[in-house]
Amino acid sequence: MTDRRKFTLYMHPDEEADRLGIEVLESVSQRTRGDFLRTAVIAGCALHQIDRRLPVLIANLYDGGMTAGQLVAMIRQTTGWKPDEADIREVVAALGAPVPTAASTPVPKEDNVARTRKNMRQMFSDDPE
Repeated sequence: MTDRRKFTLYMHPDEEADRLGIEVLESVSQRTRGDFLRTAVIAGCALHQIDRRLPVLIANLYDGGMTAGQLVAMIRQTTGWKPDEADIREVVAALGAPVPTAASTPVPKEDNVARTRKNMRQMFSDDPE
């Protein structure tokens, strides 16, 4: 006996987003289509968990040319998330690294410039020092 579950759905080819979705589904080989559908449903569930409106918005606004930027903008507008306004201390703390404090010894500006130039030369030259 298996605990697998089967779900059935209908696509509506007279609706633009559904028609485009059908085209994508038919472009996936039949051998991998089940895995593709499973992954798509789980991705929709993840979006639903973030905000219940996201799967509906994405499905209704899908035009076959959605970009990553448009998707991020949609998530930002729907959830209020502001990825470009993250405080660097929060990012460092989330990564588990020690957060520098104001009491840290500052590095003289000249040292920063010299180190930056050296790093850039190493990154962009074929002959590392």
